[in-house]
Formats: sequence, structure tokens, C-alpha cells
Amino acid sequence: MNYPNLESLASRLRQCETMPEFYLYEKLKSKAYKGYDFFRQMPLGNYIVDIVCDELKLAIDIDGDTHDLKYAQGEGRNRSLREMGFRVLRFTHNELKHAPEYVLGKIYKHIDELEH
Repeated sequence: MNYPNLESLASRLRQCETMPEFYLYEKLKSKAYKGYDFFRQMPLGNYIVDIVCDELKLAIDIDGDTHDLKYAQGEGRNRSLREMGFRVLRFTHNELKHAPEYVLGKIYKHIDELEH
């Protein structure tokens, strides 16, 4: 199944991100870490991923309350993204809100591991 309106939905999502999502993207954008480009609310297949680095094939999702209730759907999403060649990192909205530096550190560590 294809969703033709994903790009317009992604655009709307970029306009109403939460403060923790904004913080994370601000730390990753504009080649801020090791020269990698990150983009937010990017359509990949039939999904919109919160933050993506195409060069690293890295998808970062921030799960809020609505995602927490859909574990099986999230696993299917992860599987689809992995089949496209992406590695998936998932964090909860609460993790990002209460420990943003911890989340950022885990992302940086993952990037460092991908380089070796």
C-alpha cells in the first residue's frame, strides 16, 4: 500500500514538533556531528520517520503515547525500515524530555560504532 499524501503530512508534522523533538533535531542538523546530514519528518516507504540520516541509513523515531499503545505495529514498521537497509533507533518522548543529553549520547555512540 502506498500513501500519496505522506509528503504533505510530513510537512505538517515538521510544523508542529514537540520541544524535545526540536531540541534533538537542532543538535543533529546542519552536519553538526561528524558532518552527517539529518532530516526530520522524512517519508520512507509507507512511513514518516522523525529523524533520518540517509548517508548512515539511520532512522530515529521518538515514540509518544500513541506509539506506546501500538507495539506490534512498531515492530512491523521497524522490520520494513530494516528491509530498506535502515538501522532503527527508538526513544520514548519521556526519555527525550527528561534526559536529552543521554539520548543524544546514545545516538552519537551508535554513529561512532557505525563508522567502525
